[in-house]
Amino acid sequence: MSAQFFVSDATADLKRSHHHGDKEDGVAQVIGLRRLYCIRNGVFLLVDVPALDVGTKKSELILQGWLIEDDIPV
Repeated sequence: MSAQFFVSDATADLKRSHHHGDKEDGVAQVIGLRRLYCIRNGVFLLVDVPALDVGTKKSELILQGWLIEDDIPV
């Protein structure tokens, strides 16, 4: 059985919701993100989420059956 990998990237949503002037490169928008490393039934999931929303996102993932392996600042 081979492992499956998925990446959920919240940076696009963060760019839309926190646009800062003329900065189009996304650098300012990436600060304050947390990366969650999750696993469920042999499937690995990376989720980038704004630091302010990390508690809510962790609860949501746990309710969906994901095990949060790690949580690091990005």
